Amino acid sequence: PFAPLRGPDGAAAAQGNSKRQAQICEMLVCFCAVRKSLFREEGSRREYLGRLLQGFCVVFGDMAAKLLAPAQPGQQGPPVARSGFHNSCRMLIRLKGNFSLTEMLGSGDAYVEVIGLLARFPYGAPARPIAPSEPIYHLLNFWSRMITTLPYVKTSKSSNSLLEQYAPKVFEKYLESHMRHAPILVEHGMDQDPLE
Repeated sequence: PFAPLRGPDGAAAAQGNSKRQAQICEMLVCFCAVRKSLFREEGSRREYLGRLLQGFCVVFGDMAAKLLAPAQPGQQGPPVARSGFHNSCRMLIRLKGNFSLTEMLGSGDAYVEVIGLLARFPYGAPARPIAPSEPIYHLLNFWSRMITTLPYVKTSKSSNSLLEQYAPKVFEKYLESHMRHAPILVEHGMDQDPLE
C-alpha cells in the first residue's frame, strides 16, 4: 500500500534525496502551524488544509515505504528516512492541533485519503520494530484526539463512520505488533529498563 515518490520518468524521485526530504518534512510541519487569522475567507483555509492533507499523504506514504522496505538483520531503516517519518508524524499532530475535526471532515477526499492511509499502516512488523516509539506515539495520539473530539462534531453519521470503522483496527494492530515483539525483547534482554 505504500510506494516511494516517483518522478515523471518513472524513477524514484526520492533516490539520493533523503536528506532534502527530511528538510521538506520539517518545513511542512511549520506550514501546519499557520494561524487562522491569516485567512480572510473560510474557503481559502479549507483549501489550504486540503493541500496540507494531500502533502501529508505523499510524504507519509513515501517515508512509510522506506521504513517498511526489507532491511538487513539488526537494522531499523536509514536514519534520514526515520527522521523524515518522525517529522511526517509531527506534521499530522500539528495539523490536528491547528485544525478542528469538523474542518478536516470538510476537506472531503483529502481527509478520507489520510484516514485510509493511516489505517493501512502496520504499526509494527513481524521481524523488527519499524520505527522508534515517539513517531508511533504521535500517530496513536492523532487517533486519540480524533476519537475524543468525535462526540462534539455535528455532521452526518457517514463522515464519522471512517473513524469508528478504523480506530479499533488500528488499536488492534498496535497491540498485536507489541505482542509479536514481546518474545524477541525478552530473548535479547531488552525487556528491562536500565533506569529502573
